[in-house]
Amino acid sequence: MGGYASASNVSTRGEESQRINIDDGSGYTLAFNRFQKSPEQNVNLQYELIVAQNDLTPELPQESGAPLELDLTVTHLHIGGLYEWQHNAHLTSYFGGTLGLTHMEVDTGDSEIDPSIAFSLGIKVPIGERWMARFEGRLYGVMWDTDSQIFCSTGGELESGICRFRIDADMWWHQQLNAGVSFKF
Repeated sequence: MGGYASASNVSTRGEESQRINIDDGSGYTLAFNRFQKSPEQNVNLQYELIVAQNDLTPELPQESGAPLELDLTVTHLHIGGLYEWQHNAHLTSYFGGTLGLTHMEVDTGDSEIDPSIAFSLGIKVPIGERWMARFEGRLYGVMWDTDSQIFCSTGGELESGICRFRIDADMWWHQQLNAGVSFKF
């Protein structure tokens, strides 16, 4: 599935707190689901493994004036569950929850791995015996320590030893709207 990704802005910490704007971007998700029991047994719980990637652009305030734009790639690896309920032969709704790890990397090579959670809500519309169109919204929460310092530099665009983000947050939220197809084996 592919789609639109956006994120909440964050604030830097320190004497002069500044807001870091994060521009919207694109994303995709690969989801693998397996029924816990056969759907014929009226059990609509599924295991879910997802790999998702979002491409976003944070704008870091600079003393020189124009903000420094970075390419931020956020990759999630999650496992969890999904619950489906069928409204009729033409529409199935679902919601789910997953836990996992999130790898964040900026184009300068700095990276960070943090624990994360996700919640999803969507619908599936049959387009054949084994094929379905799938539309969903997924909300990710990346867990940070309240005084996190991420993407610290060892040289390059910023002076050595300077951290790109000194965040004042417990959780960073971002969302993804997806459309795609699924196939039943």
